Amino acid sequence: MLNLSVEDTPFSARASRLVDGFKAKVLKLELENLPILHLIADVEDVVGSVEDVDAIEPLRADLVNILVNANRDSRPCDPFERVLKQWASETAHFIKEHDKEIVIVRSDKGNRTVVMNRSEYLEKMRSLVQDESTYREIPKDPTSGLQRKNNLLGKILPEGHILASLDVVSLFTNVPIGMLRVEVERRYVEIEESTTLEKSDVMKILDFCIDAGYFVFDGRIFRQLDGVAMGSPLGPIAADIIMQKVLNDVLEMSPLRIDFVIKYVDDLLIAVHSEDKHLLTEAFGSIHDRIKFTIELEQEGKLPYLDLNIHRDRENKLSTSWYTKPSSSQRLLNYNSRHPRYTIVNVARNLIRRSRMLTTNPHENADNQVANILRKNDFPEGKGMF
Repeated sequence: MLNLSVEDTPFSARASRLVDGFKAKVLKLELENLPILHLIADVEDVVGSVEDVDAIEPLRADLVNILVNANRDSRPCDPFERVLKQWASETAHFIKEHDKEIVIVRSDKGNRTVVMNRSEYLEKMRSLVQDESTYREIPKDPTSGLQRKNNLLGKILPEGHILASLDVVSLFTNVPIGMLRVEVERRYVEIEESTTLEKSDVMKILDFCIDAGYFVFDGRIFRQLDGVAMGSPLGPIAADIIMQKVLNDVLEMSPLRIDFVIKYVDDLLIAVHSEDKHLLTEAFGSIHDRIKFTIELEQEGKLPYLDLNIHRDRENKLSTSWYTKPSSSQRLLNYNSRHPRYTIVNVARNLIRRSRMLTTNPHENADNQVANILRKNDFPEGKGMF
């Protein structure tokens, strides 16, 4: 650490800068220092992105359990860790106490931590930014605009191609178990180095999970003969494995001229040559007789895919806007619920953030649609959320 300030840094502050070098040591965050509100908001953001309604509450419960157990971690610290924690605490106190007098930065070279007088730092920075041949002040934060441009970089549809979305009809209940077993056994090599399980163990576990697919209806017990039960934890994994198998076979064996493919579980977005669009059903439907696809082609340069509406302009450039299916209930956590206020506010903020993140089309504005959804869930009028 290099101290260029007039403040005399205590030994603990100097020594604690060495903590970065101890990569094997992880200091436990104290409860009062955990960004609880941010963690809860992130949890709700993750939970809100799950499409399987039945999986939402178990996932939320698991994540809450992880947070609670982390906060209750009372494992004893070894002497070295206690010293590091003490140094870190004293360093944080020193920085907070002298925040107006010093600035802490990392050097461009040498990987050193530098402590400077704030006045000297500001003077040096002002002298740099006053060089108008190198820097120019801009009126607003360009981050949002740059993100949108980045999202569109290189996304130009080749001439003669169109967009198509493919969705498997009831994939979970139509997963071919025989094909699944063959694929899991074949792809075991992908996890072999990162697991202690033998291939035979993996196959036994797979068979057990498949055989556990039974249910009770009207006092009678039924077992599913093929496919994976809806709501089963095995479902998304099995669906992904089968979809990857189908996709690989189509790309290897079919004559389709495909520019790109995007896969999300059983939903595919494909850029295919317009002359080959009539071959899509045959190519994807011929891999297995239980796997059937519905196909939707772009109309007037627009195609919905998941929660996106994809737009293609006259120059074949692609942009997106946030999209909700007509069947969507648009139901959120109600504003008048008994949940903590910050949880309710974060539900709205996450919806706003997601709608804006997914909207790159300069002619689209999702705020009005979001406002309507919030009103349906009793959120108050006004632009405070925006």
